[in-house]
Amino acid sequence: MRSARVFFLSAVRLSTVSSRQVSAGFSAGSGRSVLVPAMRSYHTSLISLGPKGGKKGAKKGKDDDDAQDVELPSLQPYQASIARSIAWLQAEFDKNKFGSITPEYFQSLSLPGHGALGKLGQITVRSGAHLSIAVYDTSLVSIVVDAVRGCGLGLNPVVDGSNVSASVPRATKETRDLMVKNLSKLADKIKGDIRNMRKDVIDGTKKLKGSVSEDDIKRHTKEIEAILDKSLDKVAQMMKAKEKELSA
Repeated sequence: MRSARVFFLSAVRLSTVSSRQVSAGFSAGSGRSVLVPAMRSYHTSLISLGPKGGKKGAKKGKDDDDAQDVELPSLQPYQASIARSIAWLQAEFDKNKFGSITPEYFQSLSLPGHGALGKLGQITVRSGAHLSIAVYDTSLVSIVVDAVRGCGLGLNPVVDGSNVSASVPRATKETRDLMVKNLSKLADKIKGDIRNMRKDVIDGTKKLKGSVSEDDIKRHTKEIEAILDKSLDKVAQMMKAKEKELSA
């Protein structure tokens, strides 16, 4: 009985000490108790998984926000620039009439180092066939003569003091072909300008990769290409119609 009692008391004392040690270890965070690290390890595991999963979700949310905040460039300026270029080409076509000339045609003729011909003299056209230019500065008469001779209409200017005049030659196949050739060059220039505009817009769109979805970029690029094709076709139709007009 005595030995049993001693064993019982020892067991109680041991149990009490172990309980205190565990309690103290848990409270102080000593890490020496087996239970404490186990609990910390468990919580550490949960924390490391929690933020990882949350970070992934946050990242996804950030991408969604970016996709909503970042917008693809508007195509309206692109379309407006193309429209202005085509309008300019149409104006040039209107100035060129087979067998006749207009003051507007000569107004915009460019002289290297001197600007437009219209700034160098007063331009008049009589009956659509007789050109007269009253040059403001007599020292520039020879430059004006060269501009009129090289305008592509087959004109042979005559100088009378500060006045430069020329008459439209009789309409021939050669003059018609020359006019068509010059207008074709203008049309090709506009086509090149439109292609360059397309390139600028597409380059700007490509820079947004990662900020907007690939599907949106592909859809935007497809719209840009559609505008390009439509514009180039319009220029081709304009040139075809003008060539037909000159052949009539």
